[in-house]
Amino acid sequence: MATAMVTATPLEIRPTLPRPRLVVVPPPATVFRRRRVVVAGVLLVVIVMAALVAGRVSTVLGGNSASVPEHRPRTAYVVQPGDTLWSVARSLQPEGDLRPLVRGLSQANGGAALAIGQVLALP
Repeated sequence: MATAMVTATPLEIRPTLPRPRLVVVPPPATVFRRRRVVVAGVLLVVIVMAALVAGRVSTVLGGNSASVPEHRPRTAYVVQPGDTLWSVARSLQPEGDLRPLVRGLSQANGGAALAIGQVLALP
């Protein structure tokens, strides 16, 4: 008789799989550039809005608007101590030949004599 020998296999040994590792992949450089552009854009919008609000608030509170101030030509001059026709002409016209202006001042005011507090009509 033939005998068959049955052997028991030990507990099955399962192969151990390696544990999954978290691999961190750095984002590409374009992501950082996009972030910088977005932050710069937001910052620019905030600065522009702040400037607009500040201008509006100053106008509401009685400040002048940013328009060009209106230039009104002077029509009279009050004589101060030490003034001469030449010094008055120089204050009105800082550069250039003063002779025509001095002549016009003299003719418009009845001569070259000046008195303190006198109001000169300007030509």
